[in-house]
Amino acid sequence: MKSHTLLYLWLMAVCLMAGCAKGTEPVEEDSIKLLGNREILLGADGGKVEISFESSGAWKVSVDAASASLCTVHNSSGAAGTVVTGLTVYQNGSYDPRTILVTIACGNASETVAIIQAQMDAIIIAKDTYEVDYGEGRIELNVNANVDFTVESGADWISPEIQKSSKALENRLLVLKVEENTSFVPREGTVLLKYGELEQKIKIVQAAGVFDPGQLTGRMQIAIVHSETVFPPLLFEGDDITGVVFWGDGTQSLWDEGHTFGTEGEKETVFEISGADSFRIEALHSISSITIGL
Repeated sequence: MKSHTLLYLWLMAVCLMAGCAKGTEPVEEDSIKLLGNREILLGADGGKVEISFESSGAWKVSVDAASASLCTVHNSSGAAGTVVTGLTVYQNGSYDPRTILVTIACGNASETVAIIQAQMDAIIIAKDTYEVDYGEGRIELNVNANVDFTVESGADWISPEIQKSSKALENRLLVLKVEENTSFVPREGTVLLKYGELEQKIKIVQAAGVFDPGQLTGRMQIAIVHSETVFPPLLFEGDDITGVVFWGDGTQSLWDEGHTFGTEGEKETVFEISGADSFRIEALHSISSITIGL
């Protein structure tokens, strides 16, 4: 009888142990494991982005509310396993970068991937041509840009200065220092604002210098070798100005008249002037040389 009791107790113990062991079996937890970077960089043009992960169970993909209109999620849910899902991100037409937060969830587990999209690069100026007097001076103009652009002068008489640039679209002051034009011919120069393939060109047109013979009197002779087809009058200043112009094509006129040539090519025009104490040349761009005699 005693042995039967011991056997019974032993069987009870075994059953209890088995029951306890069954009740303590571990429960698999929800998990998401990213197989790529948590941050993905994307250009302003947008495009397709792939996100890889491992999920222990059914999963869902969502984007933050602010980014819902910026992209399309191709596969928003699925079963456990190794997954590659994708999004199409639209073009960023703004001048600021933006971030799209993508959340992958499996039960109570989740991971977030940030897609950082670049801004649309821009260098914006109000006007691209400036006309200035012949004297030394400076041009101040505003530039809106969100890139670190460089400033290159195409003329040794134009010196650019600009405030330090930044990544946000903002207004910056560009100063162009212009030297005096000591020649008697108008001149043009360019300044190039450049970032990669993005360029903005600014043209500076400076008036011709002024010839001033001072106290000298008498006849002034001005010989201009040029290739102009339309020659406007020179701008003389003085009292009781008289004179004649020999245009170089067999014709002549009074000193204050212009001329249209019937043929192209280089020619020499000579001004014989009295009573002038200064003159200027404007709107001529094909001059080879100027000789002034008194």
